[in-house]
Amino acid sequence: MVKVIATRGDSFGFVGRIPASFADGHFIGWTLQCQVRNVSDGLVADLLAQWVDPLTTRLFEVTDTAGTALWPVGQLFFDIRMTAPNGSTKRTPVMLIQCERGVTRV
Repeated sequence: MVKVIATRGDSFGFVGRIPASFADGHFIGWTLQCQVRNVSDGLVADLLAQWVDPLTTRLFEVTDTAGTALWPVGQLFFDIRMTAPNGSTKRTPVMLIQCERGVTRV
């Protein structure tokens, strides 16, 4: 399982790679959606999910749009749901975010 560290209150972003078993451009036209959820399956955040290069569809990135100030400290989870133009879907494996409290308060 991929583990990402996030600090509550900081901007959050993650770039992931599609496995080499998929050809460049395999996911052209597919849309991406991403949500962060807590261990109780409660929604923490909707993230902006998009292709870094929509022609190769090799890398995707997710970023927070509302900030992480309200994210709970602890384990959070996300995956990427990819939807084809015909409506079929695929998901990435679930990834872990370890959300930590920062210490600088200036």
